[in-house]
Amino acid sequence: MILGSFSPPPRCSSCQPIGACSKVRTFRRFLPLEHPIWGTLLGTFCIYMFTPHPNLADDVNRAIIQSEIEGGVFLHDLPPSTVLEIQTMHHVYTAVLLGGSDALISGHPEFCPYPVQVAIAGSTWGGSMLKLQYVGRGMHLEFRHPEYATPIVTSPIQEIRDSLPARATLAQVTHSATNSPTH
Repeated sequence: MILGSFSPPPRCSSCQPIGACSKVRTFRRFLPLEHPIWGTLLGTFCIYMFTPHPNLADDVNRAIIQSEIEGGVFLHDLPPSTVLEIQTMHHVYTAVLLGGSDALISGHPEFCPYPVQVAIAGSTWGGSMLKLQYVGRGMHLEFRHPEYATPIVTSPIQEIRDSLPARATLAQVTHSATNSPTH
């Protein structure tokens, strides 16, 4: 350390200096510099990593940790008009986020062959436990369709991509949703 050259430790917007807050990490350590959803990430941010809970079964703790390793995205971290391409085992869905849990989704020949407004509940591991407003690889996407009483649950998610070039076609997707035939 060179004496006389002191720079204050970096802070995130809601935490103490690095070292005082266990949540502050540099994204560079966890994600590649060019991440497919968030783009270039530089700087210091809070990352809320799951800590196993003693009151949860080991299988549940393991599944939550695995979801963080596999990767995914919380919807509240993305701005409205983000276009996600969600590839499952059987179909490729396009979801245009409208804000909150609302999205225009298409890609299933029976449930949503054209864009339809749904509420994305989150992702499951195939059972009843739901990770709210989260789209995660290796998990099943669950959303509420206005024409069906029960939630729609997809096959396991293989890949999630942010379709940046497709944002230019947001007006086309919205237009086709409003002018599409009704079921």
